[in-house]
Amino acid sequence: MENVKRSSLTLRLPAPLRDWLAAKAKENFTSLNDEIIRLIREGQEKEKGEAPA
Repeated sequence: MENVKRSSLTLRLPAPLRDWLAAKAKENFTSLNDEIIRLIREGQEKEKGEAPA
């Protein structure tokens, strides 16, 4: 496993969004934290792949 410096973040979510994230995490057999990181990374990769306007 790569040695990555981590920091904490308090995140306030609307209950329906948290419930959706928790359901996705359960479907993917991951933690809520890992699911949030996965979705952020997917967005980051998508952004990198877009051509500049």
